[in-house]
Amino acid sequence: EFNSQLYLHIQENNFNSVKHVYICSKYLPNHSVIYFPNANEFTIEHYFNTTYDSISTILNCMLPLKQLTKLVIQSSHFSFKQIINLIRFTLNLHTLKLDLLSFNETNLNLSQQNEAFQYVSNTNKIQTLELRESCTLENFQVIINVFL
Repeated sequence: EFNSQLYLHIQENNFNSVKHVYICSKYLPNHSVIYFPNANEFTIEHYFNTTYDSISTILNCMLPLKQLTKLVIQSSHFSFKQIINLIRFTLNLHTLKLDLLSFNETNLNLSQQNEAFQYVSNTNKIQTLELRESCTLENFQVIINVFL
């Protein structure tokens, strides 16, 4: 029993020291057994499938979204709406990096009328936005309106 308690304590301390979580899996379980309480940077390399819960709900079980200061999304499979819904829960986000962004004109126009879009555009604290994808002037204006 002592060894298992020691192992859990060591494991907990190791997770407490993690500041940057990097996910490159295409599947995430709905309920992660690993929690990174002090992470403030998060990188997603691939879009991951979820069964029932929203991406924000699942990620919040892994790390506290409200304390993230940097978010990097390197997948074109995240819709603009999903990114907005995720950013809605990252109240202290200062840096957003989008390497590949999939634009759908219909979804983009509908998103602007969405409550989550309005909330994010009025409350986010993003100071640095990095886009690594070409887009139309209209799409760029929407991005600027919501994130800066």
